[in-house]
Amino acid sequence: MATAAAVGRTAGAAARPGRVTTAAVVAAAILVGAICLALVATSTDSDNGDGHWFVELAANLFTIGVGLVMWHARPGNRVGPLVILMGFASTVAFLSWAGGNAIAWTIGDMWNSLGLVFLANVYLAFPDGRTSGWSRRLVIAAYAWFFVLSIGRRLVDPYPPSWPIRNPLLIWPNEGLADALSLIANVGALVLTILVVGTVLDRWRRGSPVARRALAPVFWVSPITLVFVGTFFVAQVTGSDALFALSTGPLAQLSGFLMPVAFLIGLLQTRLERGSIADLVRDLDRVKTGDLEAALARALHDPTLRLAFPTPDGTAHVDPTGTPIELPTGGERRDVTRIDGSGRTIAILIHDRAVDPELVESAAAASRLALENERLAAELRAQLEEVRSSRTRIVEATDEERRRIERDLHDGAQQRLVALGFTLRRANRRADADPELAQLLEAANRELEDGLRELRALARGIHPTALADGGLAPAVRELADRFPIPVVVDVEDRRFATPVETTAYFIVSEALTNVLRHAEATSASVSGRFVGEALDLEIADDGRGGADGGVGGTGVRGLADRAQAVGGTLSIDSPAGGGTTVRARLPLA
Repeated sequence: MATAAAVGRTAGAAARPGRVTTAAVVAAAILVGAICLALVATSTDSDNGDGHWFVELAANLFTIGVGLVMWHARPGNRVGPLVILMGFASTVAFLSWAGGNAIAWTIGDMWNSLGLVFLANVYLAFPDGRTSGWSRRLVIAAYAWFFVLSIGRRLVDPYPPSWPIRNPLLIWPNEGLADALSLIANVGALVLTILVVGTVLDRWRRGSPVARRALAPVFWVSPITLVFVGTFFVAQVTGSDALFALSTGPLAQLSGFLMPVAFLIGLLQTRLERGSIADLVRDLDRVKTGDLEAALARALHDPTLRLAFPTPDGTAHVDPTGTPIELPTGGERRDVTRIDGSGRTIAILIHDRAVDPELVESAAAASRLALENERLAAELRAQLEEVRSSRTRIVEATDEERRRIERDLHDGAQQRLVALGFTLRRANRRADADPELAQLLEAANRELEDGLRELRALARGIHPTALADGGLAPAVRELADRFPIPVVVDVEDRRFATPVETTAYFIVSEALTNVLRHAEATSASVSGRFVGEALDLEIADDGRGGADGGVGGTGVRGLADRAQAVGGTLSIDSPAGGGTTVRARLPLA
C-alpha cells in the first residue's frame, strides 16, 4: 500500500488531537466561559449592561471551536492550535472584569495583549502554519513586545492612586518609567500591526495561484480586523475617546467572528477541492503516459507541479521525459512529497507549499499504479537518452580522433616527406655529371610527389582542413570540385557546433560517394538550409534510383546512425528510374 511522506516539512508540527485532548479543550472553554459570565454578571461596571461583552465572549468561544476543528482537519498545521490559544487569550481577558481582584484584573489585562500577539502569529503563519524570513522575525518581535513591554511595564507601574486595586507584580515603583514603557508598547504595537498588514499584502502580491487561493478567505477579512486593532492602539497613543469607543464597540466585537468564519470557509474550500481527487481517479484510465503530471497538477490546482522519479541507482532524479531534474533545496515556496511503495520511492511530487498536504497524499494514493507505470516509462526514457548521449560522445570522440590523425599526418609525415622532396631536388641538381643518377633521383622525386598527394588526399578524407577553417559550405564546395561529375552546391555559409558540422559534412561525403558507386548519375546537387533551430540537408542525383528507402543498406545505415547520434533524422526517396534524394535534419543545439 502506498504511503505519502512529506520531506522538509516543519519539524515539531502538532499531532492530531486525541479524544482526551479534545475533551480537555472543550471543558476548559466551558469553564473559562462560565467564569467570565459570572464575572461580568457580578461586575458593577456601568458599561456592562449594553450586551456588547456577550457578543465578544461568543466570538472568542466560537474561535476556540473553529481552532479545534482546524486542528483535527490539519493535524500537521500549527494554525489550528494557534487559533485555539488566541481564543483562550481573548476569553481569559474577561478576568479584567473582576475590578476588585488585583490578580485577576492584571492577568486578564495581560492576556488581552497576548491574544493580539497570537492574532499576528496566525496571520503570518497562515495557511501552512510556518513562518520564515521576515515573517518569522515579525513573530519574534511580537512575542518580545509582549514579554518585555507588557510584562516588564507592570514591574514598575504602581497603578493610579484612584484605582481600587494595587499592582501585584510591582517590584520597583516608577511612574515615569511606566508611562514611557506604556507609550513605547502602544507605539510598538501600532508599528507591528502596520508591518503585519504590509506583510500579508506583500504575500498576496507575490503569492502563487495556489497560495492566493488558500489565502483568499483570510485575506479579504484581515483588513477589517487589523483596522480595528490599529485603531485601538492609535486611541491608546492619542488618548482619543472616540477612537477607543470605535475600536471596542459593537462593530469591533462583531469583527471577532470574521476571522474564524474565514478559516471555516478555507477549510470547506479544501474539503470541496478533494472532490477533484475523484475526478483524477475517474480520468486515470484515460491518462496517457507522459500526461500524468498535467493530470495531478489539475487535481491539486497547482499549475507549477512537477513529477520526478529516482534513477535506478538512486543517485539522481529525472522528469517524465527522462530529463535530469534537481529537487528544491529549502526554497520558501516549494515542497517535496515522496511517494513510497514496496520499500522504495516510486515518485516525487514537487509542488507549491500552499497545497493542502492531505490533498497531496490523497492524490498520491489514488495515482500510485499510474505513477509506478510513469516511473518505469521515465526510466526507459532516461536510458534511451543515455544511449543517445553515449552515441553522441562516441561520434564526438571519433571526430576528435580524426582531427588528431589529420594533424599528425600534416605536422608529422607530410612535413617529413616535403623535406625529403626538397633534399632530392637538391641532390638532383648536383648529379648533372651522372645522367643515370639524375634520372633515378628524378623518378624518386616523382614517386615522392605522388605519395605526398595521396597522403594529402587521405588527410582531407579523415578531416578536411576546409571544414575546420571555413565551415560546412566551403568544405562541401571543395568536395564538389574534386567530384568526377558536376555537383551543384547551395549551402548557407554559416558556422555552428563542430559535431553538427562534422556530421553534415560526412553525410554529404558518403551520399556523394554512393552516387558515384551505385547511381550511374550524370549530375548531383547538395543544398543546406537553416530552418528554425535545425539544418536541413538534401543530396539529390539524376541516377537510376531504386536505393533502399528503408535505410537498410550498410552505407546508408551509417548515414542514419550519424544523423541520429546528434539527435537528427535521415530519410531516402529513391523511386526506380527517378534518381535518389537523401534528406537529413540535424538540430543545431
